[in-house]
Amino acid sequence: MKKILLRMVKIVAMIIGGALLGFLALLIVCKLPTARVQSHVRESGTMLGMEGELWSIVPSDGNTRLDNFTDSIMLLTSAYEGDEGAVDQAVFSYRVYKKGATKEESCENCGILADNEKSVKTYPRYWHGYKIILKPLLAFLNINEIRDLNMFFILVCCTAIILLLYKNGMGSYIIPYLFGICFLEIPTVAKSLQNSTIFHLISLAGIVILLGSRKEAFRKRYWAFFLMVGMATSYFDFLTYPIATLGFTLIFYVGLVGVYEKYDLKFVWHTIENSFLWGIGYLGMWAMKWVLGTLFTGQNLFLDAKEGITLRAGNEFQG
Repeated sequence: MKKILLRMVKIVAMIIGGALLGFLALLIVCKLPTARVQSHVRESGTMLGMEGELWSIVPSDGNTRLDNFTDSIMLLTSAYEGDEGAVDQAVFSYRVYKKGATKEESCENCGILADNEKSVKTYPRYWHGYKIILKPLLAFLNINEIRDLNMFFILVCCTAIILLLYKNGMGSYIIPYLFGICFLEIPTVAKSLQNSTIFHLISLAGIVILLGSRKEAFRKRYWAFFLMVGMATSYFDFLTYPIATLGFTLIFYVGLVGVYEKYDLKFVWHTIENSFLWGIGYLGMWAMKWVLGTLFTGQNLFLDAKEGITLRAGNEFQG
């Protein structure tokens, strides 16, 4: 019982500590200058405008369709400049639209709209942790250049995972891994800000577990690793395919247990435990956004979250 209580205390402390660290990172990034960011968002808006909201890399193939609608939201949120304090900006994730325009057209006019042309929106129920990476990148790159960087990073990470699978005696996992990522449509992922976020988390989690599992001290803390992967997924993801960070990481875990430990009833329990802790990290981190937002602004973010959950879980739209 004492061990269980100690584990619970550690879990709560990690979630609270992670949420505070994540919130601090958002406060810092909200204070970064936006002039160059807005300039690159305008460039990006022109490119996205030529593609449209739902452009397919391969015509008539829905699996290669880009969600430029959501990518535009991410760009506009990262480029926001207003009179609100850093706390309010970190909590509410403001973005400015041009009235009566598409998201792409709003990007084309980022930072140059008159007050009577602006429509300010918020999106408080998500962390929008992607901003701590995207906003600094936008100071130097437009969306097409970020897409190229995405592809480079994906190729580097995939190569690293293949090499690590081989070095860990898991060569038989390489072909299934390649099949797995191919079915995620890598070219589409690389060109999508929204979808590439989760893929990068999958890759980084895979590299960490394949590197760390060589050490017994790491293997004893698989529970903490899965908890942190769940937390990171909640922080960075914009509600895409978050469960993939658990699925891929669990497959690596199963293979590593066969190499460094053994398959027994204890392994079955730990697999269930690690999956559960990923979920605790994911939901706990998400709830902490609502807790911190409510505490720091006095507005009930739990109500906004409830409305969002009701919409996502329901089968009706606009009545």
